Amino acid sequence: MLNSTAGTSRADERVVAAEAKARRDEMMGSLQMALKQLDLEEQLIVRMYFADGMSLADVARTLHLEQKPLYRRVDRLRVRLRTLLEDAGLSRKDVQGLLDFEAP
Repeated sequence: MLNSTAGTSRADERVVAAEAKARRDEMMGSLQMALKQLDLEEQLIVRMYFADGMSLADVARTLHLEQKPLYRRVDRLRVRLRTLLEDAGLSRKDVQGLLDFEAP
């Protein structure tokens, strides 16, 4: 005899996984659109620091920028991205998940 509960459970898990993937895709699309609103240097800073995990000291050296002002600039970029993402319809919790992680 087949266990219909187990079959339903696997189907439910697939639906939940598909919904989570769709939500992640939507959030990443919103993030990509927000990043496009930054100038090229700002996009590079965001990528190097947040995505590539470089320290701000390394980003500053690589881009020939002063380190101290770069800290303030990254803080402003985080606020700007948060605003852009919330304006795009992402919830505060979703935005926090995208932007409020500990940087290296």
